[in-house]
Amino acid sequence: MRLVRGVRLGSKLTVPLAVCLPKVDLLLAKNPLGGQALPWIRTLAETTVPGPLTAQLLRERSALCEQVLPIMFRGWDLLRVLQENLGNRFLFFPLTPVGLVENELGVEALAQRPIAPFGILEPLLWLLQMNGLRVLV
Repeated sequence: MRLVRGVRLGSKLTVPLAVCLPKVDLLLAKNPLGGQALPWIRTLAETTVPGPLTAQLLRERSALCEQVLPIMFRGWDLLRVLQENLGNRFLFFPLTPVGLVENELGVEALAQRPIAPFGILEPLLWLLQMNGLRVLV
């Protein structure tokens, strides 16, 4: 991004960045979080509310992601790196195409899972909002 935008090292990039954390339904088995992921996923699932998508909800989900980053990405201070390079122009987006139903977490066979997307459109909507198109409440 620096090369394309002509931004020298040490200067902050001014573009928004949606940091997607895909397949959060597999965190129990495929990440150092392991069993610690279950209460986190429960909290994340509780953020699904009827009504229009809000920027506040996206910030809340991003903050939930920030809480587990040190465990998910051991040895890499991802939050610090992003803050140094982007300031506050990024959010974390947890997502999965198959939903967050607790008894289905960790099941990799898609044929055994209903398709119930969680968070899939949110990064795109946020990027549109950050680029001037009013799509969030």
